[in-house]
Amino acid sequence: MSIFEEFKWRGLLKDATEGLEEQLTREKTIGYIGFDPTADSLHVGSLLPIMCLARLQTFGHGALAIIGGGTGMIGDPSGKTQERQLLTHEKVEENLRGIKGQLSRFLDFEDADNPAQIINNADWLGEITLIDFLRDAGKHFTINYMLSKESAKRRLEQESGLSFTEFSYMLLQAYDFLVLFDRYDCTLQLGGSDQWGNITAGAELIRKLRPMSFSPAQWDAFVERHPHAQEVLAPVLSEKDGRKVVDFEKLAQEQREALGDEVLGALHRQGRAHGMVFPLVTTSAGIKFGKTEAGAVWLDANRTSPYNFYQFWLKTDDRDVIKYLKYFTWLDQEEVATYEKQVEEEPHKRSAQKRLAEEVTRIVHGEDLLQRAISASKVLFGGELDNLSADDIVDIFSDVPSNEVTPAALEGEGIALVDLLEQSGLVKSKGEGRRSIKGGGVYLNNQRVEDGQKMVTSEDAIEGRFLILRKGKKKYHLVRVQA
Repeated sequence: MSIFEEFKWRGLLKDATEGLEEQLTREKTIGYIGFDPTADSLHVGSLLPIMCLARLQTFGHGALAIIGGGTGMIGDPSGKTQERQLLTHEKVEENLRGIKGQLSRFLDFEDADNPAQIINNADWLGEITLIDFLRDAGKHFTINYMLSKESAKRRLEQESGLSFTEFSYMLLQAYDFLVLFDRYDCTLQLGGSDQWGNITAGAELIRKLRPMSFSPAQWDAFVERHPHAQEVLAPVLSEKDGRKVVDFEKLAQEQREALGDEVLGALHRQGRAHGMVFPLVTTSAGIKFGKTEAGAVWLDANRTSPYNFYQFWLKTDDRDVIKYLKYFTWLDQEEVATYEKQVEEEPHKRSAQKRLAEEVTRIVHGEDLLQRAISASKVLFGGELDNLSADDIVDIFSDVPSNEVTPAALEGEGIALVDLLEQSGLVKSKGEGRRSIKGGGVYLNNQRVEDGQKMVTSEDAIEGRFLILRKGKKKYHLVRVQA
């Protein structure tokens, strides 16, 4: 199976330029995806692009992750209803460091034969002058062409309009593609479907400025495949900006016949760039993917805990779970088909959701934090609290009723458990509390209490901060020890 077929069966192929499938099948292709450094962490909305780039590398193609250190200071208007707040150089650099570490979990930067690369477009955008940029890129785009793009049209319909800064973003992204084409032989840009206009703009710029042009490596590979072409093309071959350029118009008919159809076809493909876009991820419930009542779901464990990250995927709607298994995991067609059948026949078991949560949490946070998240998920069903931190407790019991006690109340002999039960509202009186303990229905930190005279001290508090009371199977109460 080719990478193009892989993208198709996973539902990732929203649109692609003509000839891309042939190129991906015929030769190793270097592709890139851009990431805006608007925060020091990526969120789950970036997970689909990251996985697409990782799949490209897995199938033997080149993968470039472009961090928008230059474009990120402006902001892409695609899919936005208002202009982004501009970032300082210092903030962009800080965000870059966080994102680079996250991408290393998905892309192999140490592969001896095919290493992925992280590149900051500030390396070239920060150096080019406005005059050079307008000359090299701006003159090749008409205002009419730029206004025809959906991202521009939609923003112009808004009352806030579209600033010149954001309007220029398309040119900057197109110029990125041109630079990557020249420096890294990159001929493919991938992105979400809202990026189609920007991607095709870059491909068009390359077509205009680099027709039948070769980098040194490309020319060596071309001559190796077609040895006789070097002598035939010598009279019409020149160099410009370090690239070999074929002036096809000067090629006589007898020279074209000497080259043959195969070489002529290869020449016409040279200097041609491609684009592919994947669908924007939505939920069947009409909620923007990656958003919760608590806000965005981040890949950084300090922003979104592994427990909450795991829970996010575990709560996936039956209507979305198979699509997400295709998008966000490495499961193959056969495995996904098995879960699709389970969703149809035994949806109550939520097997597909459990597998989805496990796979994505493992990819993003690793096996150890996955197991902690699974253990934490069992706590509300009576699971052990061993190895869970106070921060884990905060996440797990965020929606559980709570009250506070002073540290002094837990000093010395402490406070009677029946008093805590009454204060929490789990029982109406101390007498009811004692009867519940006698009946085996009271738990402290998920351990059954059998002593009706039990005293609770600071030693019982988890990291000195929390006590967890439970009556019966599911009635919880969190006692916070005041700081």
